[in-house]
Amino acid sequence: MNKKLWIIVIIAVLILFTLLVTSYAYPKLMQEDNPKQVIEGIIQLNLKNLELYEYDSNTISKQYITRSTDGFDVIKMMLEDEGWIFNEQFGSGYLFESSVKTEENITISSVQFTRYFKLWLIPQTAF
Repeated sequence: MNKKLWIIVIIAVLILFTLLVTSYAYPKLMQEDNPKQVIEGIIQLNLKNLELYEYDSNTISKQYITRSTDGFDVIKMMLEDEGWIFNEQFGSGYLFESSVKTEENITISSVQFTRYFKLWLIPQTAF
């Protein structure tokens, strides 16, 4: 009888622990529409020691993930290679001007994803 009680207590503690971890992690994971792709991007950044990883792309924009510490520098260099010059920052938006075409601008945006990673949304017109 005592053994059954201990098993029930252990199972209850494990269930409680799982619920607490899930309630803590769920809001962070679900802040983006596609958490599976973001998590895959984080894994790729760490396993392959990449600076930048494209985790989603559509006809309107490309989405990248970088580390928080040097993320903007990586994005800036990538866009400079595409012919864009950084102009200024507006909160989480960054304004770039075309070095080739006059009067053409793009705005890229960033979102902090946990304290270690940053998500970037770059319009397809940048490429």
